[in-house]
Amino acid sequence: GEASINVCSTNSIYEIEPGEAAGTDKDLAIVVMLVHGDDSYLFAGDLEKEGTDAFLARGYGQFDVLKVPHHGAKNGRTDKLIRAVSPRIAVITDSADDPADKKTIGYLDNAGADTYRTSTDGTIVVKSHGLADYTVTTER
Repeated sequence: GEASINVCSTNSIYEIEPGEAAGTDKDLAIVVMLVHGDDSYLFAGDLEKEGTDAFLARGYGQFDVLKVPHHGAKNGRTDKLIRAVSPRIAVITDSADDPADKKTIGYLDNAGADTYRTSTDGTIVVKSHGLADYTVTTER
């Protein structure tokens, strides 16, 4: 069918000064936006503070489905991202050994999102037909 995919960078700069520790490059993650008819998906990679700020500054607006960044970790901007995106469905790729942050799950609950986690739900498949008629299935 007809769909558009927008792949964008955060335009964050990753510089290491001589003698400094490497730090994190997660703010360089690409962000993928998929729109098909009335359906919209945001795949936010592993964005942390700077990357999230850069994405929010672009004002893309709301998305129906959010792949929560950085395995559901709370990064100081997670609440702003969730409020801006206002997802109906959230998918978190976490594990039993590294579960999503409880505050992140709380932000999603407050936003009214149906939240699915790989640590508890296994494989998560979100399907739609461009009519905002999402079906979510899970398989352990």
